[in-house]
Amino acid sequence: RGLVWDKINSNKVWAGGVTGGLWYNDNITSTSSSWVHVSGLWSNLNVTCIAFDPQNDGIMYIGTGEGFGTTASTSRGAGIWKSTDTGKTFAQISSTKDFYYINDIVIRKESSTSVLYVAVDAIFFGGQWNGLSDYGLKRSINGGTSWSTVGPKISTVNMAIADFEIGSNGRIW
Repeated sequence: RGLVWDKINSNKVWAGGVTGGLWYNDNITSTSSSWVHVSGLWSNLNVTCIAFDPQNDGIMYIGTGEGFGTTASTSRGAGIWKSTDTGKTFAQISSTKDFYYINDIVIRKESSTSVLYVAVDAIFFGGQWNGLSDYGLKRSINGGTSWSTVGPKISTVNMAIADFEIGSNGRIW
């Protein structure tokens, strides 16, 4: 579900699977290269999106939790994981532990700050809502330490965003 080229090594590609965890390939241009599973932890996490900080090539964010569908195969995630060493190590961002379904992450440079935007979903499954208390379009100006909900809304209800991008003019679509 997630795919991104490494910001430091242009031949390295990172990939995330909803049922397969986090992987990388150190030389995607070689037909004999292979994919490497990051670690045992990622075997149990469904990876839905990957984003690099545009101002610091060593910082990357991994979103977990499949927010598409309401079947038994839909898997709850464990928030957002951050690496400050280009994927050598990862730590869960504690403020996101209740972000169960991350659909997308983008990072936009605003002045001199890297601002995270995260699409957090909620799922109705098994007769109950999961993640309903903390969903919508989230914004963080401090690397994920704290978040605000920035919309959009219908009336007073947050909308769950499936996908968004940053245009060449910096506008979020």
